[in-house]
Amino acid sequence: MPPRLQDAGGIHMTRVDTRYIYLARTTPTATSRPVHGLSPCSLISLLQVRRGLPLERFSLPDNATAIRENIATSFSCQSRSYGYYADLDNDCQLFHVCLPVVWDTDGTEQTFMWSFICPQETIFNQERFICARPEDAVPCQEAAMFYSLNERFGERPSLNEPTEPSDFESTVTVIDAR
Repeated sequence: MPPRLQDAGGIHMTRVDTRYIYLARTTPTATSRPVHGLSPCSLISLLQVRRGLPLERFSLPDNATAIRENIATSFSCQSRSYGYYADLDNDCQLFHVCLPVVWDTDGTEQTFMWSFICPQETIFNQERFICARPEDAVPCQEAAMFYSLNERFGERPSLNEPTEPSDFESTVTVIDAR
């Protein structure tokens, strides 16, 4: 099995070679199969990254300014955990995916950042990790309060935890037909 990289909140990064990083759940699933020599796990994503690439850059489509004219480039992934982050300086029309990596070969740290722009008339809803209309989203000025939801990536709900009954279940009446 290829060497493992630093655990990132329920997701580990496994290096196959210096060009590819596999993000895989740390808990195997019943339907998982080996992928390129990895132990059974569900493959989330394959990212092609190279050492020495710029750590952070805004890689938006060329026509992004048709959606937002003045794009601030002040957002940084440094010191952030793996996750999705609304960009407050761009009124949440942009969001970024941050991926911190520790290379197992020499222990150096590198943070990758991917930037995305939401379609016109939508903003990034930090609570749901989707682009939505402003009236259906967390207000942009409150988005940072939801950054901690990124810590839940890779978590699996416990099967033993009691759950709240649904509205339907709470209104069902059992009638004894004896």
